Amino acid sequence: MKRTVIFSGTTEGRLLAESFAAAGELVTVCVATEYGKDVMKPNPLIEVHVGRLDEQEMEQFLKERKTEVVFDATHPYAVIVSKNLEQAAAALGIEYKRLERDTSSHTSDVNVTYVKNTAEAVKILKASENRIFLTTGSKELKDFAELRDRLYVRVLPSIEALELCEQAGIEKSHIIAEQGPFSYEENLALLKRFDIGVLVTKASGRAGGYDEKIRAAKAAGIPVITIEKNISEVGNHARKTEEPVNTYFTLKTVDESVKTGISEETVEEHLETTGSSAKSAVNDNNKIHISVIGAGCGEDTLTLASAREIKRADLIIGSKRLLDYPIVRNNSCKKVTAFLPDDIIKAIEGNDCRRAAVLFSGDTGFYSGAAKFLERIHIVSGSKKQKKETEKEMPSANLSKAYEVEVFQGISSVQALSAAAHLPYNDAAICSFHGRDLNLSQIRETVENNRISYFLFSGKEDAEKTIKALEDREVKVYTGIDFGSKNQQVVSGTDKLPEGKLYIMVVENLCVDL
Repeated sequence: MKRTVIFSGTTEGRLLAESFAAAGELVTVCVATEYGKDVMKPNPLIEVHVGRLDEQEMEQFLKERKTEVVFDATHPYAVIVSKNLEQAAAALGIEYKRLERDTSSHTSDVNVTYVKNTAEAVKILKASENRIFLTTGSKELKDFAELRDRLYVRVLPSIEALELCEQAGIEKSHIIAEQGPFSYEENLALLKRFDIGVLVTKASGRAGGYDEKIRAAKAAGIPVITIEKNISEVGNHARKTEEPVNTYFTLKTVDESVKTGISEETVEEHLETTGSSAKSAVNDNNKIHISVIGAGCGEDTLTLASAREIKRADLIIGSKRLLDYPIVRNNSCKKVTAFLPDDIIKAIEGNDCRRAAVLFSGDTGFYSGAAKFLERIHIVSGSKKQKKETEKEMPSANLSKAYEVEVFQGISSVQALSAAAHLPYNDAAICSFHGRDLNLSQIRETVENNRISYFLFSGKEDAEKTIKALEDREVKVYTGIDFGSKNQQVVSGTDKLPEGKLYIMVVENLCVDL
């Protein structure tokens, strides 16, 4: 087995490492930051080293691990890192393979200005008063600092990136800290949300989401400034990378929906020399990835992470209301209406899927059906004894499959009402009577002992009874109706409540100090 080391960014290197691990090969991955480590899924076959290395340190690192082949899967603009790594590998006689994205960017049907560096971009930006959406990363923020009042920046959600934003004087409300890739729809939504007048990006190629950004800018009717990679800075190194590059194949060993600069053929070619086979690993891998998603209190409250999981799923399970979300309908995969744990498991077991998205309303950790489902799926995935017991209860289920479960939080109606009423919930009392008999004595006692109390109800009648029960109290009452829907509204005081389906209330006791 060849001892393999991968120098990675957050995309290609991560996927390559997962592919080797899926094939049963031990691999070491070097990332620059803690965030680079965080995006790596824990795997006993993947060793992760965190920290930037210069050429000498790279050489020592590769030597200590008796490395035989090193993959350079760093970001296409990490020119110095790639150059140092190639030289370190050459000094030790180690096989070096560069996995380079296709960063070609020129297009004729969009208003795009191509510049060589950030200085040229800044010069153009000074000539207008437009709001700027900057997607070049955090390291160049200082170059745009003089335009900070008009800057809206998208950076990785890492401590280092946020510190650089602070150093550049970027307002917190102008920072979008998210991990890509970002869809055309997500880019367009951000451009509209912040009323952006010009987009600034790098020629990062398809893997870096360049096409989606350009399409969004075109739809929004705004110009684009593209900072191109300066090949002259790379010299001979760029030409050497061309031969081993395989661009934009589907990496099936990880996820059939992910496009990257690494081909399955590249992985298999490498594994053949180690006595392993990627294909056998894929065929033997019977795991189903289950995304347990808190769908918020409406599609507008769905997180970007949850949205991406829904788009990636080849099976979506949830209540009829949640399956009616446009983002769910737009996915052409199979949908199954189910909300009871055993029914959900039967749906997963009974369908040929690799990625299932299970939707629950609100937040997964707040009075959610997700808790019972997670408890049940852990039993199903547990011991042989537990599986036998489950098979007695669910004879139609095929429990030979293994599961990989990931939970994505949602925004609850309490959080949504807290924002609408401008009242906190960190020290509030929270009681749910949703699906339970109303207890007015408990409600009165809760209100008396707390400055702020939140109550969830099954319907309008219970909400109105609560308002009447608090008439003799010195309180402020706000009732949220159908939060997350197009018809959501907040009614203050004791006004007659309009018709709706979902009711939640926040009560502020004016006689209790915060």
